[in-house]
Amino acid sequence: MRQEILHGSTGRFKTPCGGMYITINADSEGIKEVFCLLGKSGTCGRTFLEALGRVTSKAIRAGVAKDEIAESLKGILCMHSDNETQFSCPHALAVALERWTDG
Repeated sequence: MRQEILHGSTGRFKTPCGGMYITINADSEGIKEVFCLLGKSGTCGRTFLEALGRVTSKAIRAGVAKDEIAESLKGILCMHSDNETQFSCPHALAVALERWTDG
């Protein structure tokens, strides 16, 4: 069950899609929810990242380790508008999960 008040942190990540903000909230037992927000409003990318945050939250609450989720997302690349390959928004989420320390 989710507590009424959780504590967390928000990181800003540079991605080919623009600035991405990832918020991870937890209680004394560990991560409870993840929110992903793309700085550009009204885009398909923004809705995709909202969905990725929701699915990540559900997976963690179902007992999937954050490191396992990070491993599956890490290294995903995407093509930038100038045909330069860069790390993707899912990769940024992997980095955020890896940087999160419980406690």
